[in-house]
Amino acid sequence: MDFLDTYSIKARLFPALVAMAPALSLFLMAGSWTDPGLPEAITAMTIGVLFFAAAELARRAGKHVEARMLKATGGRHENRELTFEDTTIEQATKARYREFLAAQVGIAAPTRESEAKDPAAAQSFYAACYDYLRLNTYDTEKFRILFNENVAYGYLRNLLGLKPYAIGINIAAGAAAWALYKHPPAFVSMTDGKLIIQAGLAIWHILYLLLAVTERSVRIASKRYARQLTLSCEALILNRNS
Repeated sequence: MDFLDTYSIKARLFPALVAMAPALSLFLMAGSWTDPGLPEAITAMTIGVLFFAAAELARRAGKHVEARMLKATGGRHENRELTFEDTTIEQATKARYREFLAAQVGIAAPTRESEAKDPAAAQSFYAACYDYLRLNTYDTEKFRILFNENVAYGYLRNLLGLKPYAIGINIAAGAAAWALYKHPPAFVSMTDGKLIIQAGLAIWHILYLLLAVTERSVRIASKRYARQLTLSCEALILNRNS
């Protein structure tokens, strides 16, 4: 995995950073930065290594969450934006997209009647269409909005996968902060003000994880990505006609 590409940084490293935020905050506030020594250096190196490990864990945990959420559809995203019954995109626009995509994938587009009569065959057509769209929208500059929606989905999916770990880190960091405050080693400076800041961060962190990082938020992000993927037909049609 290339840790320096934009997707890996935003969709994998950023969730790892959010998950480890309480521990990082505790390290920054409790360390002796006026005269940093060996403990601070070792801890900094350890945290750096953990970030990369957590980024890989975020990817795996996110994939596990995705597989669980897509269990009902056989592990595939059920893109319905091109179907007749979906109202996300205007019908005349979808008709143009279906006509274009049918020519690209070599499958006749379903009519409203055939879609209702044989939904399995219609879904096979739509699956082929979305496979084509994914394979032809890799240019992140040309399809910048689509790429950003994919990053947003990956970020939330991976952070949802890390959510149990993040809550555990929050609790452990809070307990460590209190222990360092009550019985500080020689190289630790945990004042009343720092303890309050740590507690405030812990509360914000927990609220964000509980309220903003949910399966619903991941589904909404997935829906936004799917809509933009469908709208990418416009650029592909223009490119074919130019």
